[in-house]
Amino acid sequence: MFYLPQKRAFTLAEVLVTLGIVGLIQLYHRLIK
Repeated sequence: MFYLPQKRAFTLAEVLVTLGIVGLIQLYHRLIK
């Protein structure tokens, strides 16, 4: 039973990247409209 603390760091990075992508998509939709 090994719990890797790196998984949490990966999750945080993924969340930040996802938020950035979502922000870009929202800006793109704003420009289209």
